[in-house]
Amino acid sequence: MDLRQLRYYIAVYEQGSVSRAASEIPISQPALTRSIRLLENELGVSLLQRHARGVIPTSAGERFYRHAYRILADCSQAREDIRDAGDSLSGEIVIGVAALFAYTVMERIVGEFCEKHPEVRITVTQGLLGDLLSGLERGEIELALCNFPVQSLPHTHVAEALMELHSYAYVSTEHPLAGPSEVTWRAVAEARWVNFNQPHSQEAFQALFLNQNIAPPRTPVLTNSLALIKSMIIRRGFIGLLPEQLMAGETAQGSIVRLALPGTPITRRAGLITLKDSNRRPLTELFADHIRATCREIQVMR
Repeated sequence: MDLRQLRYYIAVYEQGSVSRAASEIPISQPALTRSIRLLENELGVSLLQRHARGVIPTSAGERFYRHAYRILADCSQAREDIRDAGDSLSGEIVIGVAALFAYTVMERIVGEFCEKHPEVRITVTQGLLGDLLSGLERGEIELALCNFPVQSLPHTHVAEALMELHSYAYVSTEHPLAGPSEVTWRAVAEARWVNFNQPHSQEAFQALFLNQNIAPPRTPVLTNSLALIKSMIIRRGFIGLLPEQLMAGETAQGSIVRLALPGTPITRRAGLITLKDSNRRPLTELFADHIRATCREIQVMR
């Protein structure tokens, strides 16, 4: 029995459904079902009764929920105690991040952690999703902070959702589409687009137009550089689809305009991705908790 199994059980108990809990965590439904069954086998009791609309806890499941909740609360308190005595904390943390987070929240996450734990060395590597997943498998990074792919993750990885990314189409204030009237998907299909060059991004981009029964536009510029995408939008009259977190500064300065397209924003989840069944060091878990707390604060502020 490990803490992840306890978290999974609590999620199923509180959601009253394996499928809803799997979506919330997120994890594949078969993997979550296996985890619950292994837990029941280890305890030697049935924790949940399955029915057409979901699950309900058995009497043993009710008691186990209280124990599981208390255990996780105690672990959380233990981590807080470590923070309070963190002056002597030392070691090295290696984390991978997607470009979006390197531009936005990582400065705050790393800066605040270093101020509290000056003896800890942090190595942050920026990479594309495929690179981050491979880095986890090779043991080159311990955690990855990134947006989640449209498709399911490999079964060897576990995703923990921490925040939502809301993406909109942006143009410069000088662009013909930047007027006050509502813009249609057909109108933006005729504009020049700059887009992220990853397969999952391309598939999601094309699906936006196909869902409107409109042929996807030609994308003359593809890149893995968020800085280039922003520059092409602001200075070269292109249109691009980006998370609002990345464009907040330019929006406030008035250099770009967010288009009021029907069906936007496009929402995706983001957070931590780790290797399944990996035994993270206490220092790494402490840093992961700091990431969780920071992301929660950012979500509340929004």
